[in-house]
Amino acid sequence: MLKRRTLTFFIFIAFLLIIGIFVFFSVMKNKQFQYDYAHLMNNSVRGAATEFIGGASLVPGMELASENDILQLAINTNDMSIAVHDKRTGYTWYSTPPELNSISSKEAGDMKSTFILTYYNANDRKFEINSFVKSIEFDQAELMSIENGVRIMYTIGDVTLGVDFLPDYISFERMEEMILSKLDDPAEVRFVTRRYMETKSKEGFFMAIPALKSNKLDVERMIALFIRCGYTEEDLMFDNLDADHEMELNRASVSFPVEYVLEGDTLVMNIALEEMIERDGAKLWSFDVHKYFGAGTMSEEGYMLVPSGSGALIDFNSFRPGRERFYQPVYGPDPVIQAHTQQIFDVRLPVFGIKKAEGAFVVSMENGEAFAFINSLTPGMQINYNIVYPTFVFRTSDWAGVLSVDYGHQYAGFARREFIERDVYQGDVTLAYMFLPGDVDYSDMAARYQKRLVDTGRLTKKTEAGDTPFYMDIIGSVEKRVAFLGAPYTTSIPMTTNGLAGEIAKVLNNSGINNILMRYIGWFNAGISHDVARHLRLISEVGKSKDLQNLQTQMNNTGGKLFPDIAVLETKLMSRNFNYRNETGMTAAGWIGFSDIVENMNRATFGYRGIHFRANNKYITNPNIVPEIVDKYIANSKKHSIMNVSLRDMGNYLAADQFDRANVNRDVSKRISMDSMRKMNERFDNVLIRGGYMYSLIYADYLYDVPMFSDTFNILAKEIPFYQMVVHGYIDYCGNAYNTNEVYDPVVQLLRMIEYGASPRFIFSYEETSNITMTAFEHFFSTHYVKWYQQSVDIYRAYNDVHKNLRDKKLIGHDELAPGVFRTNFEGNFVYVNYTKHDVEVDGITVPSFGYYNDAVGAKSVTVGRYSMGGGA
Repeated sequence: MLKRRTLTFFIFIAFLLIIGIFVFFSVMKNKQFQYDYAHLMNNSVRGAATEFIGGASLVPGMELASENDILQLAINTNDMSIAVHDKRTGYTWYSTPPELNSISSKEAGDMKSTFILTYYNANDRKFEINSFVKSIEFDQAELMSIENGVRIMYTIGDVTLGVDFLPDYISFERMEEMILSKLDDPAEVRFVTRRYMETKSKEGFFMAIPALKSNKLDVERMIALFIRCGYTEEDLMFDNLDADHEMELNRASVSFPVEYVLEGDTLVMNIALEEMIERDGAKLWSFDVHKYFGAGTMSEEGYMLVPSGSGALIDFNSFRPGRERFYQPVYGPDPVIQAHTQQIFDVRLPVFGIKKAEGAFVVSMENGEAFAFINSLTPGMQINYNIVYPTFVFRTSDWAGVLSVDYGHQYAGFARREFIERDVYQGDVTLAYMFLPGDVDYSDMAARYQKRLVDTGRLTKKTEAGDTPFYMDIIGSVEKRVAFLGAPYTTSIPMTTNGLAGEIAKVLNNSGINNILMRYIGWFNAGISHDVARHLRLISEVGKSKDLQNLQTQMNNTGGKLFPDIAVLETKLMSRNFNYRNETGMTAAGWIGFSDIVENMNRATFGYRGIHFRANNKYITNPNIVPEIVDKYIANSKKHSIMNVSLRDMGNYLAADQFDRANVNRDVSKRISMDSMRKMNERFDNVLIRGGYMYSLIYADYLYDVPMFSDTFNILAKEIPFYQMVVHGYIDYCGNAYNTNEVYDPVVQLLRMIEYGASPRFIFSYEETSNITMTAFEHFFSTHYVKWYQQSVDIYRAYNDVHKNLRDKKLIGHDELAPGVFRTNFEGNFVYVNYTKHDVEVDGITVPSFGYYNDAVGAKSVTVGRYSMGGGA
């Protein structure tokens, strides 16, 4: 009996232990992990501010704020507008046009403003105000001196009630007792009584006439009279209650400091939002910064530089009916809140500028740029100037429907509730305005921006001389939905095993291509759209660990490199070891972030590829868990002796988590990605990064999928290789894969590669692509290497003959010599490209139709593509 009781006791204890373990792991699984990112933030060090003492400046009507051998900074102490005088040319750049040519009083106020600010008040109503009307005119900007510059403390908004101090309704008795009985001057009595009239809607009450609060002088005089009579905010509240009137009082305001400092040929503007104060329920949404800095008039000639894709120019005064303004987010749209977009090419470099006859400036956005949108407008688009400027959006919003049912009246209502992101960015917003004198162009602007990146440690030289790389993506395994006895399941379809990938590389080696960068996709965790990379499970149908190591050794021995590819910022649906409830990025309303655009959008039609595209839909990974995934992948990769890594998404899109549970804004998300790329850079010999956002350049040894074209905005006048001018000679790069590009002519692709200095790239599979029909990967329709082998060799040879001695050279110049004929300058080595149907003579040489010229190879016509072998599979 005792033994039975003892056994029963232990069984009971074991049962409780099992339940406890189950509950513990369930709680831990559903617990929201929050990464401590404090160590990633920059701590700004600011010098002491003293009383501003100006002096005579070279700018009429302004006082001297700072000066060096190149520039002089002047400030208007009345409205806090600034001007930068370039001593090299004598030209002055103004933040506010010296001769206002506005089309409305609002626009005139915007022109005089450093900031145009949007905020929500305590009742979640959205307001737009500018710093001139709501700060300068209220005398709420304090000017101080700092080393090499000035500091302005802005308070933007009504810190007093202002017009709201006057009651909308006041009873006859109260008007007589509180106001009229205390006024001795009959004129003042008449002034009051003519602006408050009896109202039938509230018997026994006066109502303020509608015109009162729209007349600034009347409002100021009326407020002064009420205050003199002893009227207070408590009286206002009493009168509102007495009249049963709800009056929204808006005293919301925002305060933050702004610093301007001269550094050589650069004006650095820093907005310290970590010192920002939001009062009376104000929630800063966004602000425009120096909307009219350097604005071009309708009588001037010039253009604006915008970083759409590879780069583009917008000519002054180029407005035509139907043309859109330019407005694009830096680092692309956030996929959590905008997964679908008709933006083809992201803004990868946070930079913009203006070129005039007297010179140019280029602006590098260096802190807070992840929140920025770049705007550009020309005369006719509600303004009379040519402008380019940034808008910083610090909070996001989302909405959810709320169903309300009233059974008594038998009706159901649908209400829309808006959710505003709780936390706001608390860091610096830094803009560096770099001024170039005289007859310069976008090539000089690119060179100056490149120097800024190098000087600040954002770009380092990694490219060496020698044969150009041949970028080759290898498709390992793809996921396919099949059925057995009517039961559907997902299986892996091997397209290229490790051994066969080595065979493809050998064939190319035998054709003289040795510097092969093999990006291997679909090699672990179920395939291309793989499970979360916390664990590393090789796909046996593709190859085991020894096979992968043999392939890596083969590539190293023949002068190439193997890059096993991983995705971290996105995770496929039904992924193992992934809790989508707590490990996905969410909107402010709590909607889970999905992305089906990264691999699956047809960029020509903005439709989806394949009838099974949902199989490739992905969750957006919460930035909080990215460090953990990266750490575990690094640890697991050591077991297989993996030497290099390809990062599919860390430099290709940026996602935040706006939900209140553990809010991670875009700046923090950027810093988490940077820290993760730093770890990868330290662990692996070489890092291949997709896309190449500015913050990823320091960690990239090679780039792929860099933009080779710009977006098709009607306002854009000219595509330019601005991105390539910044990167060439520092990091090797390539664009889209030649054989899977859906949009562009194959001849144009090859000529664009030669013109822009972008290495060839192909995607190959050993097996026939018919094996991946009816899958989410039908966009790999043209990857069977047998059909593309000879053409890929021809293209590489044509490209390498021109660029093998230019690989480590800077791209310092680019000109359109005639319509469709371009000249690219690689440090004195010129490459000519002709996109037209006729031979063209320029610079004493003949560039053949659809061909190119270089001193090393002479004149060549394109002999690949549609004019010889066709477009491939």
